[in-house]
Amino acid sequence: MSNKKEVMLHEVLAAEDTVTKAAEKVVAETAAKFSKHTEFFTGGIRTLKRLKSSPEDEAIEAASRREKTLPTNVPDTVNYSMRLVENMLRLKLAKHSTNQVAKADIELDDKVLMADVPVDFLLDLEKMLPRWREVFLAMPTLDPSKEWVKQQEGVWKTKTPVHTSQTEKTFHPVVLAPATDKHPAQVKESTRDEVVGTFEDIGFSGAVTTQQKADILALCDKLVMAVKSARMRANRTSVTMSSATPAAITSLFTGILNK
Repeated sequence: MSNKKEVMLHEVLAAEDTVTKAAEKVVAETAAKFSKHTEFFTGGIRTLKRLKSSPEDEAIEAASRREKTLPTNVPDTVNYSMRLVENMLRLKLAKHSTNQVAKADIELDDKVLMADVPVDFLLDLEKMLPRWREVFLAMPTLDPSKEWVKQQEGVWKTKTPVHTSQTEKTFHPVVLAPATDKHPAQVKESTRDEVVGTFEDIGFSGAVTTQQKADILALCDKLVMAVKSARMRANRTSVTMSSATPAAITSLFTGILNK
């Protein structure tokens, strides 16, 4: 019986970011070392040979010796960076191989809404649901100050028509001073508003009720939790190790330099 610890998908996902960043960092550092820091790949020995041979000349020769140890070489540098790259590729390969078999049911109100849903689909759904909620949050609702009657699916009508008067200005003479035998009557024209008709306003709306909006937002929240729960269960799937090996890729580069 094997004592090898079983690795779960969620463990691989937790480590992926760290391993990926380490590999990307060493690749960037290797590129910088090759292009800007060639001193890492140079060394040398400088000696002086005096024409005369005496204890004094030998001391000068010894003092003039300069030696720079070769810090590293290109093959070793590439080998090191490719080891980290290989670790990253191995982890990603394990993740993608496991994602092909990692599944879980989406359960809502103790019922299976969708069965055997792939973890990649669960991840996509988990990202989309909050965006849908933003759309539903923006839905217009019926004016609560009015009473509405449903006419058909998605169409509402105000229950009570609103009546308002139509008025027009009419002109009427106003006698300021009556006529006399010496003066005509003094008359001023005045205006007043008279009702000449009645408007009837009936409102229609394609909005939703506040209860409908609240129910949809609550459903979004429940679905988000259900999908997250399914994704977490799917991530507890044992890691599937692929028969492919990332060394097949990295060894192509190191093989040329290690000849």
